[in-house]
Amino acid sequence: MRVDRHLRVEHLEKELADIDPRITCSFSDDDKVDPPSPKKPKIEEEDGDDVGSKSDSENHSSKWKIDREEAFDKYMTYVEEHQGFDVNLDLIPPFGFPGYFGIYPVHFDVNPGINQLVKQATHLAIRRYNHLNPKSKLELVKIVKANRSTTMYYITFLGEELDTGHRRNYQTKVCHMFWAGDIARTRVFFVRPEPEPGMKGDDDDDDDDDDDDDDDDDDEDEAKDGDADDDGDGEGDGLVKTN
Repeated sequence: MRVDRHLRVEHLEKELADIDPRITCSFSDDDKVDPPSPKKPKIEEEDGDDVGSKSDSENHSSKWKIDREEAFDKYMTYVEEHQGFDVNLDLIPPFGFPGYFGIYPVHFDVNPGINQLVKQATHLAIRRYNHLNPKSKLELVKIVKANRSTTMYYITFLGEELDTGHRRNYQTKVCHMFWAGDIARTRVFFVRPEPEPGMKGDDDDDDDDDDDDDDDDDDEDEAKDGDADDDGDGEGDGLVKTN
């Protein structure tokens, strides 16, 4: 007879003796009934979920990286095609480009100080253009637009040849940065007529280094005298004092 092992032996022996003295009771390892195993937690499923989540996260991160690289490539292709003088804001993702400042339009109505800076830089560019082209008497009509990347400016302006009255757009690339204390230095890399749509313009970065040196010397002379005003418009050129 198999009995519940959880009852005390002495009680069982007494109860069995009352029923039938011939019945004996003994316990062995075979009689032991292991309690039911606790329900095994669904570790595998949880792990599976974790693995799936991790995989999804990795896929999302990888896709985001690819998307960002593709966006950066499209942006840089556009920038190189237009050499910084035109910016397509639709190609700039909201997260930006880590480690790269990008090129953005200058909003003159937001920062009036930029307006003066760009005008000064444009006058300096025109002076350089006239210096490199002695027959030219180019004069500024208006600033069309400007783009900026930190200290580098890409300016498009409308100029007029005084001798002929001919007007057209020009482009200039300049760098404006603080040099010492309240002195800021503006360097003109090139100035040229705006190229036709779909065409890249030639710059004169490497043209006549001696001319660049002469321009730098002139700028330093202007700095000694304060705000130089070659153009007679009240705007300084070259090395200028900043307020």
